[in-house]
Amino acid sequence: MNQRIGELLVRENLINLAQLQEAEAETRETGDRLGYALTKLGYIEASDLSEFLAQQYGVPSIDLDQWEVDKDIIDLLRGEDARRLMVVPVNATSSGLITAMVDPTDQDAIEDLKFITRRPIIPAVAPEGQILAALDKYYGKKEEGGGPISAGYDVD
Repeated sequence: MNQRIGELLVRENLINLAQLQEAEAETRETGDRLGYALTKLGYIEASDLSEFLAQQYGVPSIDLDQWEVDKDIIDLLRGEDARRLMVVPVNATSSGLITAMVDPTDQDAIEDLKFITRRPIIPAVAPEGQILAALDKYYGKKEEGGGPISAGYDVD
């Protein structure tokens, strides 16, 4: 996704080629995702990036700073799984589980979520910084292990 998105951002004049190259160098050095590097470097606002990604992929964009997730929804996914997949479940509908993701095209993450939650997944885009903050808010800080142990699993 990184190279294609970077090229699209340049093509749409949301960033310039030098900014893209610097962000790509940052990702190689830190292991961060391209979008996170671009926002960290101040080249694009996280909300603008999310809106752009939502438009590109035809999925909704969610501002997790303005969203309060019900505990029953959070309990559908263990904290360690949410962190591994970089997702936050935000709402359940008759159509499936709406899930905020950094990369809504990550089919492996979507398939894992389907398996774990036993629900269809409806991906939505959220900025990586908001997802990280929401993971800490709902599942506890990373060091704390975070989240309900039995969520999504049969425990006897």
